[in-house]
Amino acid sequence: MERLMEPKILPGCGHTLCSECVEQVARVSPCLCPMCRQRFRPCDVRPNITLQNLLQEHQLPPGSLTSSSSRSTPSLLIEQLVRVANASKQQQAGRQKRLEFLGLPPKMAATVADEDRSIGLRLFLLDNSGSTSAYDGKVIEELPDGTLAIRSCTRWDEIKRMALDHAEWNAQLGTPCEFVLLNPRHSPPVSGVDFVRLDAHDSAARCQIAALKNMLDSSGPGGPTPITSRIREIHQRVLGEKAALQAAGLRVVLCCVTDGLPTGSTRHELVQTLRWFMRELPVSVIIRLCTDDTGVADFYGDVEKDLELPLDVLDDLPGEARDISKKGNGWFVYTPAMHRLREGGTFVKVFDILDERPLTPPEAALFAQMLLRGDGELPLPEDPAEFCQTIDVISQDLPSMYCTWRRTFVKQVDPWRLRCCVMGFWTSLTQALSIVIAHATSCNTSARSISQEQLVA
Repeated sequence: MERLMEPKILPGCGHTLCSECVEQVARVSPCLCPMCRQRFRPCDVRPNITLQNLLQEHQLPPGSLTSSSSRSTPSLLIEQLVRVANASKQQQAGRQKRLEFLGLPPKMAATVADEDRSIGLRLFLLDNSGSTSAYDGKVIEELPDGTLAIRSCTRWDEIKRMALDHAEWNAQLGTPCEFVLLNPRHSPPVSGVDFVRLDAHDSAARCQIAALKNMLDSSGPGGPTPITSRIREIHQRVLGEKAALQAAGLRVVLCCVTDGLPTGSTRHELVQTLRWFMRELPVSVIIRLCTDDTGVADFYGDVEKDLELPLDVLDDLPGEARDISKKGNGWFVYTPAMHRLREGGTFVKVFDILDERPLTPPEAALFAQMLLRGDGELPLPEDPAEFCQTIDVISQDLPSMYCTWRRTFVKQVDPWRLRCCVMGFWTSLTQALSIVIAHATSCNTSARSISQEQLVA
């Protein structure tokens, strides 16, 4: 695994290149990733903070690592967002500990806490159209024995549970978030009835979460699915705060939670609206699907392809665990905390590509580092063979976790599958056979030696 100098991550495909390589590629039009030939815009290239931090840790001397620790129309409250961006190291360490409490491994929590500082607002657009009354929703419940039970419900019940889970999550992190109904009752929308905002202060979180629950309970399925027009309204709203967001180095994350196709607009119009929205403003967009309808999933999959921008389309937890495994990344347990993190949007790019393609060997090694390293622990070896040997040793003490895809308890990381991902299947198989043959030869030699000693005796 070659060490990169000033690693940069490309939008869309998520491949990482050194800064010099990005500059060379950007001189040619169109700009194409040299690994997968996917087009990208040079202005969208970002530093790979996760890899940068890991490279810096490899350069540190041993023992030097330490833990890092109501208006009718809604407003972004930029002054408050700037305070979030300027959080102290102590506040950052507290955010990391809260992420660990919410279920993320220590190193992953530190990485997410570091990169998510640039999220100024999470905005959830909740589909309450008539089709959400269909009974193919899913709610995940953790049982006392640690297993995860999947309970059937309406799509609206699934959307409600997701909204409340993210309200609790963001209240713990101190990240401002807002929950907006797709079909409001009033025009302009009324706070507490058509939208609820949670600010970054723990003291007010309980009352605000209660207001959110009351809004969701008093609302119900009914009306069309005007996603395109609602995104245009959000575009205009964020546009008024563009300068302040850019000055503070902040982005807005929009999560559209829906179960159906947009009404009143074509796929082309939705793509054009998203493209305009994402290119003009510092925003990221996630589409979270709450339906088993394959036609809806195919529609938004085509939107993602046509957009040619980093849009993430997510299924529910069991569906994402299945897709991740089918893409060749099933060597780790995909947990509810990881899924919630992806639903809310994160700038740790490796999460976006888990269900799109197999991780490259460096990406898999980097993700394993985030999963397995504790606070203050040295980085895992850079050499692939030494890395895999270390994983074999570590895996012996790893806890068993419930896998929603296999529906049983398994090790947090499967060392054999990770070895195949890092070193390749045939190389891993050859090494495994060599060990077996060497062990068999040793056993035969010992057996012959014992036989000769018995004959002499």
